[in-house]
Amino acid sequence: VRRAVLIGCLLQACQQLSGINTVMYYSATIIKMAGVSKDSTAIWLAAAVAFGNFIFTVLGVYLVERSGRRKLLLASLAGVIFALLFLAGGFLVVRLQTPPVVQDPVLSVNSTCGSYSLCHSCVLNTECGFCYIKDGSSRTLNGSCQAVLRNSRGRVEDSGKSVWWNSSYSDFNADFHCVPAHSEGNSDVFVYGKASDVVWAYGYCPAQYAWLTIFALVLYIAMFAPGMGPMPWTINAELYPSWARSSGNSIATAVNWICNLVISMTFLTLSESPIVGRVGAFCLYAVIALVCWIILYRALPETKNRPLEEAGHLFERPWFGSSPDEAESGLVS
Repeated sequence: VRRAVLIGCLLQACQQLSGINTVMYYSATIIKMAGVSKDSTAIWLAAAVAFGNFIFTVLGVYLVERSGRRKLLLASLAGVIFALLFLAGGFLVVRLQTPPVVQDPVLSVNSTCGSYSLCHSCVLNTECGFCYIKDGSSRTLNGSCQAVLRNSRGRVEDSGKSVWWNSSYSDFNADFHCVPAHSEGNSDVFVYGKASDVVWAYGYCPAQYAWLTIFALVLYIAMFAPGMGPMPWTINAELYPSWARSSGNSIATAVNWICNLVISMTFLTLSESPIVGRVGAFCLYAVIALVCWIILYRALPETKNRPLEEAGHLFERPWFGSSPDEAESGLVS
């Protein structure tokens, strides 16, 4: 029974540590990180990702009795590993395409912001934002890393099209955009393109290949939802003898929520870290998922068509004692 509880807890831990709730809780944030500028667009895309979770979970209901619990879970987890690497690769492409900082900050509110040479490094600092002029060919011009201005509630001031500096800075008027196109010889007078051309990017960088990351999110959900979503709960209901079922499920559920808490509390810290970053965070989840796959491939028995009364015989062999073929057929007693 102890082995059954360990496997049940491992299933729940793997479900959470493979990053599902970073995608479900922070999908809009991830989409923004990828380079989508409009909050409304990011929210609608996040809703589409959540709807995909529902659709592909229904697919899992169809497959569970046809392929078996073990095969479905392992295939799903393998797909999750691939999707996480794809997601990390998407962020790597976005990072390699990040526009440069070519102008010094207009206001020295935060001296750190002036030290960055790339947009990617700039937006990792929550006290800085990237400001640029977007021309007709979607290129970024006059990029600069500017210190953010916060209102009385601590929120970043953002007009949606551009940032307007607070009039309390006496050297500049209240209608000062975040990036000048050029100076006309007077440090207080700047000429801009149209106001609609000036863009304030806070928390993201403009990216031509943002669609790669969005596609990777959909792929991740498509791989996760049929197997890794429902199967840990299904298998946990079939692993334990009747006298230990309630206790075993309770312990496994507690592990699930503990891992959920750990993942949800650390994702933003990891993704904003200059050492780990967004690429490193998803690579970390992929490595954890790979370790889970290897362990479950050797240790997880098939519970399909096994009566609940025989649950106590599923783990009579030593750890990793059954071959994969025996595990799939349920012949481990």
